[in-house]
Order: sequence, then structure tokens, then C-alpha cells
Amino acid sequence: MRSLSTNGAARRLAVTAATIKRWTDSGFIRCERTAGKHRRFSEEEIERVARARGGADGAVDRWVDRLLGDGDRALHAALLLERERLGAWWRVADELSPVLREVGVRWEDGRICVLDEHRASARLARALARICEGLPVRRGTPRALLAAAEQDEHTLGLSLVELCLREGGWRPCWYGARTPAGELAAAIRHGEGEAVALSASAASAPESLAEEVRRVGEAARQAGVLLVVGGRGRWPEPLPYGLRLTGFAELRAWMDARASAATSASAG
Repeated sequence: MRSLSTNGAARRLAVTAATIKRWTDSGFIRCERTAGKHRRFSEEEIERVARARGGADGAVDRWVDRLLGDGDRALHAALLLERERLGAWWRVADELSPVLREVGVRWEDGRICVLDEHRASARLARALARICEGLPVRRGTPRALLAAAEQDEHTLGLSLVELCLREGGWRPCWYGARTPAGELAAAIRHGEGEAVALSASAASAPESLAEEVRRVGEAARQAGVLLVVGGRGRWPEPLPYGLRLTGFAELRAWMDARASAATSASAG
């Protein structure tokens, strides 16, 4: 099967070579390395990424247009309709992941300005917050601490996690952007949650993430609390403690497995 160079993959996907390199580093696109350490991409992988970005029906483009358009109520309604169509918020979150990536690509390629990128992110964050507020949370349900890495300001992924957790019967506790690792570790030791979701974007330095996951993971391990890390950050492999999730389907599977284990323990 014919393979493509970094520049060839960039031309095929209508992005820059720098974008291809960043996607490779974050794990979004897979490649092989030649003896000279050059990236090579299979035709099959390029087609997979093209489908993830746009889809045959242009779903990603339509969502980007919604985020860049006017009318917060229309965006809120579109999200609710998508939830009704797909049947679960984790499925909606999976559909939105390539949309957020596409907004970033358009900003990097100069097709939209930084104000457009900020506005799209803010509009989606407000819409997700309104929807979360409308989801009931029962007393006695397990509590999850939601935090972005210490150097990270990106929280849209966490907002989608919060939506999925609420629908799955959890009580999210929102810490948000730039959460100090020491204070998060202290909250874990004080018994403030049964699980911790820690998110990082590709902007976070790998060495910082390694130290942060070590400190937070040690506190979680000692407290018997599960640490879940996600996002496009370059987390250490293997993790010293915890679980690395790469998508919202995996998040839902983890919640289902935990609920099943809790039911079995209660029955026993």
C-alpha cells in the first residue's frame, strides 16, 4: 500500500505540515517511521482521519458553522436535539471532539482569527453549562473531582466529561483550569471524591504532566480513589497510577463497569 510523507498527508487533509506533526505527537493520527526517522502515513489512516474530521455528510462543518454563528439558543437547541437523536451524551461528546479539533485547525491555518476561536469555545462552554445545570443529581451518588492540569487553560473537554458523568449518575465537582497539583492532592486526601478526572491539552509540557500525575496519583492511590486522565496531553506511559482514557466511549464503558461492580458488591 502506498504511503504518504508529512507534506503529502497535509495536502490530502488540507492542513499544514505542522498540524500533521502535532496530530502525530498527540496520537490523533498514526504513522510509521523510516530508517531515517521520517514520518510515513498509510492511505487507510489518512482516510480514517478525513472521515473523523468531516464525515460523508459534512457533520463537522455544520457544527463548526453553528459554533461560529449567532444565536446561543439555537446552539443549545441543536445540542439537545443531537442528544435525542444519539441517545446519550457520551455519543454527542464523541461527535463534538473532531469539531473542536477542526476549529483549532482553522485558526492555525488562518481561516478564522483568534477571536473567532475564542468565541466558538465560549459559546459551546456556556451551552454545555446550561445543559449540565438542568440534569438532576441525586444525593448519595459518587462524587468526581474535575480538574485541568496545572499549566492548562483548556476546559471544554472537561465540560463534556461533566455532562457524561452527570448523565451516568455522578456528582461532578468542578475545579476547572490550572488546578494546582498540590491542592488537588490535598482534596483527594481529605476524601472529597471517589474519582478524579484530570485533563490536559497538547499545550501542557510532558515533564510537567509526569510530575503532576505522580503527585496526584500517589494521593489517589493512598486514598483508594481512581485517577482518570484524558485529553490530548502527552501523559507518561505507563502511568504510575490510574487509567488513561482516549475517548468518551471509554469513559462510558468505565462508568458502566464501575456501576456493575457496585451493584454486585451490594448484592453480595
